[in-house]
Amino acid sequence: MEERAQDDFDSRVFDTPAAKLLAALESFLAQDLAQALTARTKYRDVRRELSLNSKKVQEMEANPVPHAAERLAKLKTQVEEGGKQMEEAREELMRLFMAAEQQKPALQSSVHAYLQAQLKFHEACAASSEAALANL
Repeated sequence: MEERAQDDFDSRVFDTPAAKLLAALESFLAQDLAQALTARTKYRDVRRELSLNSKKVQEMEANPVPHAAERLAKLKTQVEEGGKQMEEAREELMRLFMAAEQQKPALQSSVHAYLQAQLKFHEACAASSEAALANL
């Protein structure tokens, strides 16, 4: 499809439905979806770390160890900060997935335009074949 969208000379891209579809897909995959997936990975990492630290705090509180009060205080601080980071990461994740969701209509219209152009091309080919057969 990309080859059809390019000119045989200088590899210039014409303003064709195929070129528009490729541009929309590349933009969506490289920007919108890639950013959303990166945010999802960040959110999962923060959530995992928060979960591990929360379990450590619970274990340390259930089984007190002498001279571990300072470590427990640090872990509690990390859990609080992790909760804030997780909330921020979740908000960023939702924002980016909503932005990706808003790109769907543009992708759908590009796909529709490409399919319409293909349909017209095949209809023209069929009409040409019928005309050639009628002339025989």
